[in-house]
Amino acid sequence: MLVQHAPAGIYEVDLTHGRFLSVNDVMCEYTGYTREEFMSPSPLSLLVEEDQLRFLERRAKLVAGEAVPETVEYQIRVKDGRTLWVLLNASYTHRPDGVTAATVVIHDITERKRMEQERERLLARIQQQERLAAVGQLAAGIAHNFNNVMATIVLYAQMAARTEGLSEKMRERMLIINQQAQHTTRLIRQILDFSRRAVLERRPLDLKLLLQEQVKLLQRTLPETISVTLTCGPGEYAVHADLTSMQQMIMNLAVNARDAMPQGGRLDVHLARIRVAPHETRPLPDMAPGDWVQIGVTDTGAGISPENLSHLFEPFFTTKGPGQGSGLGLPQVYGIVGQHEGYIDVVSQVGEGTTFTIYLPALPVRSPQPQPRPMPDLPSGKGEMILVVEDDPAARHALSESLAALGYRVTEAINGQQALHALERHPGEVALILSDVVMPGMGGVALLHAVRERALAIPVVLLTGHPLEHELKDLRDQGMVEWLMKPIDLEQLAEVIARALQT
Repeated sequence: MLVQHAPAGIYEVDLTHGRFLSVNDVMCEYTGYTREEFMSPSPLSLLVEEDQLRFLERRAKLVAGEAVPETVEYQIRVKDGRTLWVLLNASYTHRPDGVTAATVVIHDITERKRMEQERERLLARIQQQERLAAVGQLAAGIAHNFNNVMATIVLYAQMAARTEGLSEKMRERMLIINQQAQHTTRLIRQILDFSRRAVLERRPLDLKLLLQEQVKLLQRTLPETISVTLTCGPGEYAVHADLTSMQQMIMNLAVNARDAMPQGGRLDVHLARIRVAPHETRPLPDMAPGDWVQIGVTDTGAGISPENLSHLFEPFFTTKGPGQGSGLGLPQVYGIVGQHEGYIDVVSQVGEGTTFTIYLPALPVRSPQPQPRPMPDLPSGKGEMILVVEDDPAARHALSESLAALGYRVTEAINGQQALHALERHPGEVALILSDVVMPGMGGVALLHAVRERALAIPVVLLTGHPLEHELKDLRDQGMVEWLMKPIDLEQLAEVIARALQT
């Protein structure tokens, strides 16, 4: 006779014939069934599908007289549809009549399993972030070298296109070179976005207005077999974000969804504002309490297999065929979200589709969209001497020739130490220093400090492949007047130099 009020679920089962023999009150409370309801099905029907095969294998061994562990974990279904994790401890009896019976003690371990799974997900997320951070550091270094190459190509192509008497055919070729160089520059931007080192112009941005425009664009540009919808409730959806990056993020996710639906389907974009209270469960473990704007992008495509899901944000990883994708779209999305202090999650089911969910910190008020800037002019110099400091020979020569074409005199140095010697050779002549940041021996920042230590008031413009956002105040205090991201556009270079000389 079972103890009906024991502090655990207990039941007896006939394993040979697959039927319950008795059950106590606690087990009925666990499952929500009455005693009669519990006793009517077979033990197998209580288990979820993935555990039924394990149960049958275990029962076959017991009936055959083989030894099995006394303790096992199963998932069971309860009357209201929920699934519980239980720890099963069983003692077995082989009766003279050939029946193998078991007395089973059940403990509810659902909360413990939930915490274990949460820890495993958190550990996996941390490991993925560490792996992506290491790859991002490598990607940033590669992008820096690419920037030096592209700076040379862009400047020479733009200079050549301005040559007087150039034939239309040659001018067209220069235009194509410049267009392809700009395309490569965008790829570099994707790498820098992934490594979270691209320069952002962040300002208050209404995501509702942005997504409305982006969805209209997608409805016009995606195949007619794909329907695009936007679901957005009333409220404020302002975030502190870079407009171009947000547009690129949505477009990358849309292109990824399009490629997952070659036969057509649905692309649903969802926008919501959520509040995470200090003591409630957070959508993602690292998220801080507060107000968040949630962007969901769901497709009805082929889905992503579990083995590919963990590599999804790694650069150059792609499940597409040769020539169908660079493997940089989703890593760029990952980098953009990280740059905006946000989080991204992905859920996918093979054959059913994929949902990307992005969380960005919400601003309390709606703010105007950024206004487009006018096209800059191409100001020229009046013979002022500029000291160009760059260790890459091709980039250095391209900068020097560009400045000479703009009407400046140029002297060169390959690092900060040579630049200081050049200042000694030309006392009082150098009107501006244009220096790369990363150079062997003495870099641009160290050169800036050395110039100020010598009490020289020469304006300094720094060239960099990485943003200087965190160092800006200190560098400006040291006398840096401007900074430019590589690769440098000729018009931008002309405008910055002219502005710096006027300070």
